[in-house]
Amino acid sequence: MASALVDMLELEAKRLNFLEIITEASITAKSFFKHKGCHVICSQIIERKGIKLTNYRMAKKIIA
Repeated sequence: MASALVDMLELEAKRLNFLEIITEASITAKSFFKHKGCHVICSQIIERKGIKLTNYRMAKKIIA
């Protein structure tokens, strides 16, 4: 299901002539997005309800 959603998002991004897609992925989702062609821009520490979490800003170039 997640893979189908990302594929649809990428098709829409191409249709809109976007140059890249950017996401902020959890540690758990990082490998999924890497498999879909994203690369890590940077890691980030975010805080949710007083708990510090690491996530990753990731991007994928869109080729028309």
